[in-house]
This record gives sequence, structure tokens and C-alpha cells, in this order.
Amino acid sequence: MSRKIAPLSGRHRQASPLGKCLSGIGMVVYVAAALVAFGCFSMVAAKEPLTRQPVYNPHSKSYFQIFSDNKHPGNWHAARQRARSKSYKGVLGRLAVVDSLETHQFLVKTLGLNQRGISTWIGLRYWCDGRMLQWESGRPFSPSDPDHLRLWHIPWYRGEAGSKDACEYTGSRRHGFAPVYYRTVGGITRWQAVGAAKFFADYIVEYPTGGE
Repeated sequence: MSRKIAPLSGRHRQASPLGKCLSGIGMVVYVAAALVAFGCFSMVAAKEPLTRQPVYNPHSKSYFQIFSDNKHPGNWHAARQRARSKSYKGVLGRLAVVDSLETHQFLVKTLGLNQRGISTWIGLRYWCDGRMLQWESGRPFSPSDPDHLRLWHIPWYRGEAGSKDACEYTGSRRHGFAPVYYRTVGGITRWQAVGAAKFFADYIVEYPTGGE
């Protein structure tokens, strides 16, 4: 009578040395492929160009667009004129009004301001004689007014050591104001006032369309 041989149970079944080796190689290849794929994806994501097209902000109900053509001259007044010469969807542009935290966060994220590492004009200026701030869209207001957004670097102005504020510059004394721009320091993007003769090529244009 033939004797049946029972299959090995799970605890007695052992893989051959060759099987173990192949299994290990397969796992290494799998992990290596995954790491390569992740690395390639990360490189593509990192190299993906930041947008320069108009982008819609639901909070302000307007479009924003960044430009880098403010050269010869590159001061705030020239950026203001260039912004006013541009249009989108039949609406004339203006230097960006960033009067809410939501709009600020939208611009930093969508335009990649903290990634670009650039200084960027916006539509805010500080009137030297009256010590008042003014957006392109409204009336002057006090810097200490709690109803208005305050996103200043410390110090709030860019100047020489020992200077009191940006109004001490010749350009600001001549024009009567110190313009404000976005500056990124240590990965933090906030406002800073500077002399009116300062040159920056980049500026943000807002198209106040009132909707999409």
C-alpha cells in the first residue's frame, strides 16, 4: 500500500537559499524603482515654472499677475504707470492692493513669492509729511489703524544704519512718499518701505474685475 506524504505545514515549510536570494533582490529592485520614481517626481515638481498668467482670487474678486519688465527706470512710479497700461478682460490694471490676510496668503502661495526670492512692488505707499499710508484703491489711513492689515517686516523700512525711516532718502524727500514692496527674508514674505528712487524690476498687477 502506497504511503501518502502530507504537505508541509506553514511552520515547517522553508524557502530554499536561492528563493530567499531572489526574493531579496526583488524587494531591493522594487524599493530602488520607487525611490527613483519619487526622485524624478520631486525634480519635476521642483522645476515646474511658477505662473505668470493672471490668476483669480475669490476673496478680492480680482485677478493678479506678476511682471518683471520694470526697467529703465525700475522705481515704484514707473511700475505704477506700467500697471495702469495693462488690461485683462477689458479692465485696466493697477498695482496690487493687498488689504486682507486672505489676499496676502493667496499671492504668496499662487505667485510663489517666497520661492522667487525677489523684491516686488505693490500698490501701497507711505506719505512722509502726513505719516499716512495709502493703497491705490483708497484714502490715506494711519499706520496704527487696527482696521487695516499690517504685514511689516522688522524694521518696517529699508534704510541705512541710524536712519529713522525711508523718508530720509533723497528720492522720497523729492516725491513726498516712500513706496512699499514685498520682500522675503528667511522664507517670510512681508512688506517693507524703501526710498522712492529704489529700482525693482518685479511688480504685481491687479485687475479689479469684480468677479470671474
